[in-house]
Amino acid sequence: MTATIAAAQTAGRVISDKYRPQYPDDLPALERALRGALSGTSDTVVAYEQALAAWFGAAEAIAVSSGGAAVSVALFAAGVQPGDDVLLTPSCPLCTVYPIIAAGANPVFVDTREHGFGADPDSVRERATPEPRR
Repeated sequence: MTATIAAAQTAGRVISDKYRPQYPDDLPALERALRGALSGTSDTVVAYEQALAAWFGAAEAIAVSSGGAAVSVALFAAGVQPGDDVLLTPSCPLCTVYPIIAAGANPVFVDTREHGFGADPDSVRERATPEPRR
């Protein structure tokens, strides 16, 4: 750590605001959300889901609380059943594996590409079952 950074941290100064964009309507929107119903069905969440669906050109969108919840929703939407195999890389976070196990499916790890974390296509072909679910 450089002396300048250390001095800035101990002085309580902001080192850089480069990654802290400010939007004039942020605080009022946050206040409305916090004063409203704190649930997954509040007006704020409904508006967010509608904006998200419009952004992606989808008929609907579902806002969830975490990546693990998103994986659970995706597994359900894909029709994954107990006993099904779900292919994934061993470099994925554990929150990806837990919903697969909770659904009664089998996590099947495939190799990653030589220079990255994406699934290696040859490994996927080797481990894919003959009758993939659609």
